[in-house]
Amino acid sequence: PGTMRCPSCGFENLAGDDHCSNCGADLWSMDTPREASTFEGRLLGERLDQVTAGAPATIDPAASAAAALERMRETGSDCLLVMADDRLVGIFTERDVMLRVVLKGRRPADTKVSEVMTSPVETGAEETSAEEALTHMLDRHLRHLPIVAEDDRLLGMLSIRNLLEHMVEGLARELHSLDQYLLNDGPGG
Repeated sequence: PGTMRCPSCGFENLAGDDHCSNCGADLWSMDTPREASTFEGRLLGERLDQVTAGAPATIDPAASAAAALERMRETGSDCLLVMADDRLVGIFTERDVMLRVVLKGRRPADTKVSEVMTSPVETGAEETSAEEALTHMLDRHLRHLPIVAEDDRLLGMLSIRNLLEHMVEGLARELHSLDQYLLNDGPGG
């Protein structure tokens, strides 16, 4: 049998209970009992293809670092995925620019992206959960995680920023839902 969460105290009750076993709040007046779910279950359990934002900016490995910087400026991105023959071969980030171009005194116009990109690239599979991706990104200090299909086709890019924005939006929806419940019925009907 499923469970449903008491809107007053958060206690997990058996689905169909009329009153909360913990606080006694009326559960009968709830229009539609919902199965209990947690923030982590709803949001962090989602697959990465449900969280990624749009097509990532890409560049050819033979392009110059200057061209890559111009592309980053045009797209408003702080990284580019480096693609050769529709295959992901590297990632070029602001950090690569600073550590491998500027710090080494290289001229961006004379430096190929392939010489300064990060490779191999750590990726996430489309079936990876957002929770697994977040843990991996935090453990490895990654700001970007390209998402690839089983056949190594690029599907998108997950950034720590859009993952956190997604979580905040989910929390805002949850808060709105609780506000509406309390305004419409309130605990105890």
